[in-house]
Amino acid sequence: MAIHSWTDLAPPPKGLGQGKKLNVSLSYLSVDRSWVVNPYNVLQEHGHAVFLDQVALVGGQKLMGTLRKNLRTSQAGILI
Repeated sequence: MAIHSWTDLAPPPKGLGQGKKLNVSLSYLSVDRSWVVNPYNVLQEHGHAVFLDQVALVGGQKLMGTLRKNLRTSQAGILI
């Protein structure tokens, strides 16, 4: 089965509830950095609002505070 076949069956993202800004927050180890871009892209292509630190963070931002805040405002967190 081709990858596009099963992703066509994926449900759309749920509407964001009160206090939620993201559908998904991705968390990963540095060694998995290059791999995590694929699920990030697939989720975004399917309409999910996704947090990925290497895309969202700006130099000088505090990593732990930003990660904590984005996880709190996400419907789900995925640990990779």
